[in-house]
Amino acid sequence: DAEVVFDATEAAATDDLSKTVDYSKAYAIISEVMTSGEPAALIETLAASAAARLIEKLVIAEKVTVRVRKRVVPLGGLCDYAEAEHTVEKR
Repeated sequence: DAEVVFDATEAAATDDLSKTVDYSKAYAIISEVMTSGEPAALIETLAASAAARLIEKLVIAEKVTVRVRKRVVPLGGLCDYAEAEHTVEKR
């Protein structure tokens, strides 16, 4: 999951697509990190990499939170998934 915080006031007032987040671009950025970026052993690394790339590439973004879930967790017991979350903000 990814949350992108930005000021949507102008986009909402004008119904102008160029004033909001390009969600297809956000998806492409995350997909690139997950499939063709540097190999990572930890879901924490993937979450941090995706968040850093999103805040860098989505100019309108003020804050980004990325959550990465691993569905098959080798714990030997019941567990739906493990999750790592990473948040970055522009300063």
